[in-house]
Amino acid sequence: GTEPRWYRIGMTFGESPELTTAMARAYIDGFQTSSGKDEIALGWGYKSVNAMVKHWPSGGPEEGGRDGHWAIGKFAVYPGDNLKQHIMPFVNGAFQLAGKTSKAAAVMPYYTISFGQDKKNGENVGNGYSKYLLTDLLRGTYGYDGVICSDWLITGDEAPKPDGFAGKPWGVEQLSVAERHYKALMAGIDQFGGNNDKAPVLAAYELGVKEHGQKFMRQRFEASARRLLLNIFRVGLFENPYLDVKQSQATVGNPLYMKEGYEAQVKSVVLLKNSDQQLPIRGRKKVYVPKMYRAAMKDWWGNYTPARLEYPVNIDLLRKYADLTDNPSEADLAVVFVQSPISAEGGYSERDRKNGGNGYVPISLQYGTYTASDARAESIAAGDPIID
Repeated sequence: GTEPRWYRIGMTFGESPELTTAMARAYIDGFQTSSGKDEIALGWGYKSVNAMVKHWPSGGPEEGGRDGHWAIGKFAVYPGDNLKQHIMPFVNGAFQLAGKTSKAAAVMPYYTISFGQDKKNGENVGNGYSKYLLTDLLRGTYGYDGVICSDWLITGDEAPKPDGFAGKPWGVEQLSVAERHYKALMAGIDQFGGNNDKAPVLAAYELGVKEHGQKFMRQRFEASARRLLLNIFRVGLFENPYLDVKQSQATVGNPLYMKEGYEAQVKSVVLLKNSDQQLPIRGRKKVYVPKMYRAAMKDWWGNYTPARLEYPVNIDLLRKYADLTDNPSEADLAVVFVQSPISAEGGYSERDRKNGGNGYVPISLQYGTYTASDARAESIAAGDPIID
């Protein structure tokens, strides 16, 4: 995560490429490795889970902090020319595992157009349509031969408004659905995420036969089939695709696993200061918890949530350990929660557009009112005709 205003930065392993590399490697090794009687071959086996890493070549540098799920955020930009820094966790971590499985089983490109990064073809299209990023770079330069699965709905039509949640065919909006499937296949996609309709895939095959011949297209489809089937075979799902219900019931919610999970969360809490050795708190205390203001927001699908003032923690849970008071002067201590600033409208405001603006509003890391006095007059990736 290199764009701190991006609302998904909390879903990353952080801003350090070295730390992200190490965490990705450990996470994937843990999921994919089987040992002993559970191993089938090369570390793969009945206790393995295929890991899909995302989002190639990086989902972090979203222009202005906006996100690629919407047309307003379709561009990833690299003002520091740091594409190689972004792909470090892939090539040094996910593709160089410590365990015997060697590499992550699958990779998902992001929706975004990695603006200005295709020096070979000069093409600015979504990552799932970029032959340079998928075939030349991922497959060629870095030798990855696992499954490439598109992000969801990249072949669908976009929404009528730039902040609508629908298909994300960034850079290929003018193509038909079948043509988008064909371009993605030729770029290197093996699997279409969120698509259960075979018709456009078969139509894409016919488009390829017309351009390259049947032998070429059969080989192209068989290459993807081999990768997809391999992920099924090496975890033993072809021979036995069924679950042992009793084993599942004994595993899910297992008290030992829950205890280990809780301990891991406790260890993840880092104490920065402990002035006058006030911690740990001993005995039952009177506690004040200030309520938190949450601004009005729209969710992924545009549903509106009004502004509200509420407790940031489960009060009933807290009452097990302390006596609560609404009067801070009575309290022995206060438990205060702070949330990072979040853009209420994801960088775009329909109200601003209706009032004569261009719809784009700044995403700020400040808590107070913010004016973007130093904003660019024109975005790095300006000129996209689809944006209003």
